[in-house]
This record gives sequence, structure tokens and C-alpha cells, in this order.
Amino acid sequence: MLRQHRCSCQHSGRAQRASKELPDSRSDTRVTEAYTEKFGTAPTDYAAPTYDAVLLAAYTTARQETAPFESQPDSFKYVVDGNDTVEDWTAQQSHDAIAGLLKGQSPYVTGASQPFIYDTEYGVDPVITYYSHWVIWNGTYVSLGVIGSEKSGESKLIAESGGLSQASQEFMTLSSTADAPDAENGNYVPPVNRTGFEAVIVGPSSGWANYRHESDALAMYTLLKDNGVSDDHIILMLYDDVPSSSQNPVRGDVHNIVGGANLRSGAQVDYRGANVTAETLAAVLTGNRTAQTPVVLESNASTDVFVYIASHGSPGSIVFPAPDASLSAQKFTALTDTMAREGKYRQMVFFVDTCFGESVAANATAKGLLYFTGANKNEPSLGAVYDSNIRQWLSDEFTENVLEALRDNPHITFRDLYTTTYEQVTGSHVQLLNTKNFGDIDTEVMKFLSP
Repeated sequence: MLRQHRCSCQHSGRAQRASKELPDSRSDTRVTEAYTEKFGTAPTDYAAPTYDAVLLAAYTTARQETAPFESQPDSFKYVVDGNDTVEDWTAQQSHDAIAGLLKGQSPYVTGASQPFIYDTEYGVDPVITYYSHWVIWNGTYVSLGVIGSEKSGESKLIAESGGLSQASQEFMTLSSTADAPDAENGNYVPPVNRTGFEAVIVGPSSGWANYRHESDALAMYTLLKDNGVSDDHIILMLYDDVPSSSQNPVRGDVHNIVGGANLRSGAQVDYRGANVTAETLAAVLTGNRTAQTPVVLESNASTDVFVYIASHGSPGSIVFPAPDASLSAQKFTALTDTMAREGKYRQMVFFVDTCFGESVAANATAKGLLYFTGANKNEPSLGAVYDSNIRQWLSDEFTENVLEALRDNPHITFRDLYTTTYEQVTGSHVQLLNTKNFGDIDTEVMKFLSP
């Protein structure tokens, strides 16, 4: 099984190992001198960060040699949290650092572009970052300068992210179970007890290349079925062309893990192909039954509703296959506001696995709504789990980690699911939105996703 990962390049704002004495690599002339000596020209602004990326990859690989059953994110955190001998970025010291890691040691490694200081909250985001301000002049890149995010005091580091990405700010204010919802503090409290549960699962992407979207939708559908939710309480919207694709070497099969079961077998699809549109989804959620939308939610003000969507995304929208039929941020806000106003749910949870997922719900404020997504408003999300037998990606990284966390800990809460996936999803920044308007984020997820 292969996973597609990349290291995040932003911050969460709390420094790790900040008390160490470190050289300021921005003024470390050794980088320029060493590069010029070897290549006969001065380095570009991105040469040092590229070198550091290779170093971190080598260090993490060395750690995995010593701890083969440790996950890649955990090995990476072990590397950047080292507290033994300080090892610089030079050839000899990086060699010594790798040798130490292979012996089970924990060297304090540093980079050519910056010290490897990562946040203490999650351990996946660097606190210090540097950005090159460049322009194209006469057909080539010309650097106007390097912008540093560091504002240093004696022992405190504060970063301002060029990508404006960090842990969900609203969530960070709900830092303990003492912040459970109550009306006096302005937090939402559901006005009635729960009497029912309904779910809508959406995989609108078409084509063999989008296998993972249909696979993820079917995996989430299967999770609900295994949790006791019957088909009459699940509306499955799936483009459904992957099983019959001429490129599918196992005709009729869609699986989410290598060697896994056929998730398409037995699945009851309510809307497929060209009928899977944003307009159909809106009609389904608002209960607008027509000849074109005969199956809709039977929900009311005491029904908890779950919506899962795996698709492509662009800034401010979720992509559906029909032309000009994307679910925009404006449509999403209007839709959820309408559902809240018309009493179509008690609490409603969206799990959205798309690029730029945060941007769709950035302005949503509906009471009782929780929005959980794998990517912030500025970044793509990545695929994961490659099956070399069919030469296709089976899942998206966010959904893979959500499903893994729910299977490993059936009692995990929305709060802990967020922190767990934020740590494990390394290709994008997981976001949890509208938390204060939702209610108790210490609710167990699988209990919410139950009949």
C-alpha cells in the first residue's frame, strides 16, 4: 500500500524546543558559501528549503528503519522533536544525525533554511517559515527579497503564515470539556431531544480517474450500514460509472483498501449519473419531492442529519459533473440557513473531502451545523492508498484517516476526531467549522451516526 503525503508548510503558533540556542539560518553565510563552492553559482531562494525537505525525508526514513511499525507522521514528529545532540545541516552532521536515528537516538536536527521548530499542539506545522518575494523579469525569476514569518523574543516564537493556514481558530477556543454548550455562554443547545437519524452520501465525480471519490462514498455508506443504519435512512447519490468502466480490471468491483471487499455489491443507489447534481442534493436535503427527486429526507426539527461528500473542489465550491452546477459557498450557506429556518434538522454534520473544502462553509453560521473538511480554503487535498493491481488511488487522505480513526476507536468524539485527523493528515490542514453553533463536540461520532 502506498500513501501520498507531503509535509505541511504552515504553523499552529506554539513553539516546540524554543529554548535551544540555534543559528539564524537566514544570515548563515555557510549555506551560500557551500552551495557556491559546489555549483559555482549562488543558490536560489528555494535551494535551502529544498535541501531541508530532503533532509527531513532522509531523517524520517531512518527513523522508520528503527521503528518499522510507527506511522510516517509519528516518525516525522519524532525527528523534529529530537532533544539529544544538536546536529547541523552540513554533510557530516546530517550523516551523524542519520546514524544516530538508526541507533534509536533522538538527535536535535536543524536545517539550512530554518531550525526545525514545530508546534506543540499537533507537531506537524513549522512555527517559522520563509517566503521568497519574486517577480518574472526578462523571462527569468528575480528575487526581491526573503520574507520571514519569525518575530522572536527571548523564548517565544510567533509565526504569521503566508498561507493563512492553522488549526481551526474557533475550535481552539473550545479547548476542554468545560466548554460544553450552554445557552448562557451563547453556545447552541439543541432545543428538543433527538428522535431520528438520516444520512445523505454523495460521490458525484465521474470517470475512472476519480475512482477514489466513488470508493470513499461507498466506504462511508458501508460504515453507516455496519453501524446499524438501514437503507431507508440513507440516501446514496453516486455517479456509479466506476464498476462498469472498461478500465476496471475487476468489473463490478469498487474497493477502498487494497485487497478489500467489493463495496458496490449490495449498495442501494438512489441517484446516479447525470441525476447527481447540486440541485438534486438541495432538493433532497430540503425535502422537496418532485418527479425528478422522488427520494428526499424525511427529517424534522428532532432529526439528526449527516451529509458526506467526496468530490473535486475549487475555491468557494464543490464540483458536480453537470456544467455550471457546482455547489458554491453562497448556495451552501443559503441551503443550510433554509434547513435551519424550516426545522429540517436538530443537528447536522457535514464531512466534506474536497480541495479547498473550508472555503465552502467559511460563511456558514446555521445553528446546529458542524462542518468537517480535509483542506483549508487555500489548498488542495491529496489522494492516498494506491492499488498497484488496478493502478488506481482508492481513497483520499482525509477520508482514509477519518475511517481509520472511527474503526480504531468507536467511542471517539468529534473533538478528538478532529485532533487525530489533524495530526495524521499531512497533505493538507483539516478544519472544523461552526463549532460554537453545533452544540457538544464531545459527542461520540459513532453514536451520532446511529439509528
